[in-house]
Amino acid sequence: MNTQKITESEIEDIKIASLPTRPTMPQAYGGIGYSSKDMKEAFDKLPLYIMERLNSLIGDIEAEGAGGVCESIKTNMFEGHSLKDFFNDFLLGTAAGYMGIYDTNLLEYLTKIREDVDKIAKELNVELN
Repeated sequence: MNTQKITESEIEDIKIASLPTRPTMPQAYGGIGYSSKDMKEAFDKLPLYIMERLNSLIGDIEAEGAGGVCESIKTNMFEGHSLKDFFNDFLLGTAAGYMGIYDTNLLEYLTKIREDVDKIAKELNVELN
């Protein structure tokens, strides 16, 4: 994932509060001599910076494969296990082996149900697939 948190130090110089009290005044009078165009740009800097970072985050969320957000989110189920790993486990069916249900895991629970159904079918002399 490419996007990182925005830190205070990154935006310190682009905040409106970083401008002098009278930015359009000449330097001799405590300003920096900004024109109206300069003032508009100063007010746009922070929103444009935030927009850039937001678009980067959206790109990270949409990205597939290496560097995508799913690889960055850890599940804490296993060492180094990510959300991407969980999705793969789910698609392959291996997630059933560690998904809890009652006092066991889903795979064992479903296996027990199937054994019970097979036993009932045998007693009723019914053939199942």
